[in-house]
Amino acid sequence: MVNQEIITRLFSLLNQYLGELKAEQQTTWDDFSKELKLKRFIERTLQMAIEVCFDAGNHIISDEGWPEARTNREVFVRLNEKKVISDSLLEDLLLMSSFRNRIVHDYAEINPEIVYGILKNHLKDFDSFISEIFKWIEKNNMDTVQGEKKG
Repeated sequence: MVNQEIITRLFSLLNQYLGELKAEQQTTWDDFSKELKLKRFIERTLQMAIEVCFDAGNHIISDEGWPEARTNREVFVRLNEKKVISDSLLEDLLLMSSFRNRIVHDYAEINPEIVYGILKNHLKDFDSFISEIFKWIEKNNMDTVQGEKKG
């Protein structure tokens, strides 16, 4: 069974990052494109938020005894296969994973318009991730209590 304390601690950190990002959502494109420190802050905070999602997913996979994910993208695929997250959220999370890889590996090639678009339009994907994980944990715990744990 998933250690809910660990997930809660990870999501507390994720909510902190989201709060910091949401505080910058009113930033105009003009300010964003001119302020290097702001741009880097947003990029790095998005990266850390995505990595918390990977950590939470890996924790669930490990605790449930499911086959280990070999890549970060596979973490989200595995969660979807096991009905932890929805198909529509999976699509958004796979894009998120690709974005994180670009930040980490192709940092000189990051398109600021994509970063700004995520800031303005996709922070809700993190909220959906948190919500779907907690719904799954609640359902999973109920099934376990009733002696019907399903994998």
